[in-house]
Amino acid sequence: MFVLTFEGGIEMGIKSTLLGAAVAAFALTGAASAATFVVVGANAPESWSEVDLNNTTTLSPGAAWMAAPSTETNSFGGQYKSPFDPRSADNGVDVPAADQIANWQQIEYFTVGSPNLVQSPAVMTVAPNSAFLSLLWGSVDLYNAIEFYAGGSLVETVSGADIFASGGEPAASGAAFVKISGFNFDEVKFYSNFGLSGGTDQPAFEFSNVVAAVPLPAGGLLLLTALGGLGVASRKRKKAA
Repeated sequence: MFVLTFEGGIEMGIKSTLLGAAVAAFALTGAASAATFVVVGANAPESWSEVDLNNTTTLSPGAAWMAAPSTETNSFGGQYKSPFDPRSADNGVDVPAADQIANWQQIEYFTVGSPNLVQSPAVMTVAPNSAFLSLLWGSVDLYNAIEFYAGGSLVETVSGADIFASGGEPAASGAAFVKISGFNFDEVKFYSNFGLSGGTDQPAFEFSNVVAAVPLPAGGLLLLTALGGLGVASRKRKKAA
């Protein structure tokens, strides 16, 4: 079963986002029949506030590249565009100067495809039974796609068309912050030429801030609940004092 949603202007920080998503992912990971994936996006500049600008190419613990993408900065006209490029990144118009990222030309990001760069797919292994992935998806294109595998078998595909269907902006319009959850995987492939056959890998898939997580075990949820209860009890004692 598919559920695709799009939310703009997400206000929560990345830490609370990951915690909430991990809890939600645990709740969803049971029988395979209950698996649901959700794609949440926010166009730039709102999406920029959701990521760590100091660690744009740092992978989460347990993740590693088997076939690494290119690591680039800045944009190269007609070939690849930085997810942090403010030009045409605010629903098709330039981001106002006050909302632009300072020195965005120096911020690193990943990309596959485009002439003279690493070709598709980039392949990343993650911790076994991972059930959550988030990333900043730059200049969404119909030929961009992410495939998820478990034990060598394809379990899910999220394409640029899915992002468009969920309200994502076209390729010229910056970036979307995307969260995907609801099924287990141990390998992720990033394609810039999804659905294309033969020839040069001309389109590019630019992305950054890739975070993969394993859902919290039942004991972890109980611990969070207990800690929350202790916090409430502590506040009550302080008020009583």
